[in-house]
Amino acid sequence: MEVFTLIIAVIALVIAGISLQRTGGIKDLRRRVGAVNFSTEVVKNDLRRRAEAVSSKTQLVKNELQRGAEVVSSKTQGMRNRTANSLERLERVIRGKGNGKSHQGDRSEETAPKRSGRTSRRGLSSSSTRSSQV
Repeated sequence: MEVFTLIIAVIALVIAGISLQRTGGIKDLRRRVGAVNFSTEVVKNDLRRRAEAVSSKTQLVKNELQRGAEVVSSKTQGMRNRTANSLERLERVIRGKGNGKSHQGDRSEETAPKRSGRTSRRGLSSSSTRSSQV
């Protein structure tokens, strides 16, 4: 009876080995792990390629924005210069007709802005301070 049990155990062991081979076994497990590693590498390379593409596009946009900012800055500077020149000419025309002088440094009491109601640091109004200085 012991021999019969031993034979059944050996047959069960062989059947277990065959079924392990049929379901894939260690070779199938290694093959699956290899496939997962390969797909991981593919995804990693794809993501790296996409990140480089985004980085290069970002650099292009950055360069375009810098060029645009330089253009706007130069245009703004030009407009500022033109406005300043126009205001200087207008001032010369107004001063030339108003009091016959066209110097920028000449300011009379008539053309100076009046500051009524404001007080200086000493507590006096600016108009009384101005009249005491004259």
